Amino acid sequence: MNSIITKEKEIVLNSIAYSYFADNQVYTPLINKFNEFSEINNLNITLNINLVTLANSTLLTNDYGSTLESLLSKKSDKYEIYFYDNIYTKRFGHNNNNNNNSSSSSSSSSSSSNNNNNNNNNNNNNNNNNNNSSSSSSSSSSSSIKGEDITVNAIAFSYYVDGQLYTPLTKKFNEYSKINNLNIKLKLNLITVANSTLLINDYGSTIDSILSKNLNKYDIYFYDNIYTEKFGKHFVDLKTKLPEEHINLYTSGISSKICTYNGKWVSLPIKIDYTILYSNMVLLEKYNKTIPKTWDELKNTGKFIIEEERKKDNLELTAFNGLFDDAESGTCSIVEFIYSYRKSINSPFPNLTSEESINAIEKIKEIKNEISS
Repeated sequence: MNSIITKEKEIVLNSIAYSYFADNQVYTPLINKFNEFSEINNLNITLNINLVTLANSTLLTNDYGSTLESLLSKKSDKYEIYFYDNIYTKRFGHNNNNNNNSSSSSSSSSSSSNNNNNNNNNNNNNNNNNNNSSSSSSSSSSSSIKGEDITVNAIAFSYYVDGQLYTPLTKKFNEYSKINNLNIKLKLNLITVANSTLLINDYGSTIDSILSKNLNKYDIYFYDNIYTEKFGKHFVDLKTKLPEEHINLYTSGISSKICTYNGKWVSLPIKIDYTILYSNMVLLEKYNKTIPKTWDELKNTGKFIIEEERKKDNLELTAFNGLFDDAESGTCSIVEFIYSYRKSINSPFPNLTSEESINAIEKIKEIKNEISS
């Protein structure tokens, strides 16, 4: 099972607006509502506002228009969102068009224009929130979003180029992002035996080095769950970033054991690997034996067949290959063996100090001692 971890990115959007009066204007409550929405939904976006009023400035509305035009003409990065009266749409619109930005209409008394590169799906939520919150106003104006895509960098390892899921997963996300105007691009660095001499253990060491040095080179890490304890301290608690109902999708299964670190959800599963036990049907039928359904049946059947074959000078037969090597696959085999000793099919993964885990390890030793070749 591989897991995915996201590292937190906070986006601050700066806006400017003008009102004759500090009280009873729509901008401050609108900003407050959006920031509340952002916090509840973990958007990681904070919207700031510079509210120009008669109380804090000598600007009149015409002077405000001239001020905005000056900022836009100079391509100033001071503000991402501009609130203005719709009479200025033609006057300001060319600044948006020159930057290949889109615009949409809204029934509000002012409009906003995003002038920087801080936009992604959350910005679209921001824009929608502005439109919805101000729809009760009596006059019309237009809203423009200016910005560039956010690139999210990911790293993954696979022994093979073909048959791995990381590339199609990345492609599917980018297609989804484009269709839904998320303004997010996922960029994958896929390490394979075809382009690197790294093996899985070296990949783990490479990731550990990147994280320990706080290089911030990647935003998403794909890794095997055996490294959760090693990497977990470097990542945010996803419970604070994702809705509770989403986390609850994983709490009843093995994910609660392999995706958590010190009580934090530091990762989510993207796939599950299944190990299959193959049986030699020729030998089973030869000795009138059935496919084993328990570890004791496997031990007894294997012991009987290997002893009979040795009588016929077949000394090369392996009774059971449990794949208990010194690499990652050996650890996975032990974990799977322990999991098979849970009390019921719906029981969670046993604790390593539990009776189930102890019995599982004892059974591995028993099989090794009695039918090892």
